[in-house]
Parts: sequence; C-alpha cells; structure tokens
Amino acid sequence: ATQQQPILTPQTSPITLTQDKLTALSGYEISLDEAKKHLETLNFTVHEFTATHLTAQSPSYRMDIDGPADLVEEILRIKGYDKIPLTP
Repeated sequence: ATQQQPILTPQTSPITLTQDKLTALSGYEISLDEAKKHLETLNFTVHEFTATHLTAQSPSYRMDIDGPADLVEEILRIKGYDKIPLTP
C-alpha cells in the first residue's frame, strides 16, 4: 500500500500594527478596534490586541500580505477608499 503524503498548508507570519503606524499610513485616525473588526472580516486572526497595537496573521491563502502597510491597505479597502478624508 502506498502512503499518502500530508498536504502542506503555507504559513504566514504574524504582523504587528501600532496605532501610530496605522494613523501614519492611512493619513487619518482609525481606531485599532475598527481595524481589528475589518481584519477579522477578511479572515485574519488577531493574536494580540491592546490599546497601542495589534498583531494579526493573514489566512494561508493570502501570501501577498507581508507587513503593516499591507494590513493598512486591507483595512482601508474594507472601510472604503471613499471614506478617506480629503486634505489640501
């Protein structure tokens, strides 16, 4: 009888996003609580959540998520790019 090989699932690394980084990259104030909700909507796992930062891991099928900027992009995409305030 032949043995079946295990199916390997790609692993993604946890990414830490601070409130300061979220504000700097998005250009306006988004709470970490709101960010957490948007990430969970996209099947991200939030491992750590405090008043100053969160640590999230993307689902295994999202190998394109590589750092805090990618998390912010996903948060803004779900929130709606049209919700970003215009600044002169």
